[in-house]
Order: sequence, then C-alpha cells, then structure tokens
Amino acid sequence: MSYLPLLKAVLPFIAPVISATAPIFTRNSSSESPDDKTQAKQIAELQNAVETNGQSVRMLAEQFQKVVEAVDARQLPEPGEIQRLQSQQQQLLQDQSHQTGALQKLVKDVQITKALAAIALVLAAAAVALILVK
Repeated sequence: MSYLPLLKAVLPFIAPVISATAPIFTRNSSSESPDDKTQAKQIAELQNAVETNGQSVRMLAEQFQKVVEAVDARQLPEPGEIQRLQSQQQQLLQDQSHQTGALQKLVKDVQITKALAAIALVLAAAAVALILVK
C-alpha cells in the first residue's frame, strides 16, 4: 500500500494543527502575581485554542477518511471480480490438466514409435544379412 497519496492529503493540515496546539498564551510579568484580568484572558485563549484544535482535528479526520476510502476503493476488487478470477483459475487448471494428459500420451506414443523403429531396423538388418548370405 502506498502512503504517498495519504501523506499528500494530510500534510497541508499538520501545520494548522500544530500552530493551534501550541498557542502563545498571554503571560503576566514574572514579578507580579496573576490577576483576574490576566487569568480571564488566558482562559479565553485556551478556550479559543481548544475550539480551533477541535475544528482542525475534525477537518483532518474527514480528509483522512476520504483518503482511506479512496485507497480502499482502488484496491478492492469489483463485485463479482473474485468469482470471475476463481472461475478463470479453475478453467486454466482444467486446461493445464488436459494439456498434461495430452503430453503424457504423446511421450508414450513417441516411446512406442521409437521401439517400433528399433524393431524395424533390426528386421531390415536381418533381411540384408539374409540377402547377403544367399
């Protein structure tokens, strides 16, 4: 499975997610203790960051789902394709079996022909010998 299309679809959404997850929060000066106004502003920033993160995660999940569905759609065979391939495989196995049987018969026929040719050669040699003896 190739992850390149998946990465191409996901990468544009990574930067916004990272930037949303690491916001620069309002800081109070180190010598002062946090007052209510600063804390309220920090809480508002956190709530905004959480909302932005939620939206980014939802958008990323939707895009990821679309990519996974697209990849699955390209890799899964069409309905009936598996049955067609199994039928084709069965036919090929039958053809192979038939051809193997035909080749075995041909080899047997060649062996018989070879034996008959050897007998014919011996008979011809015997006939020549008889002619020469007379």
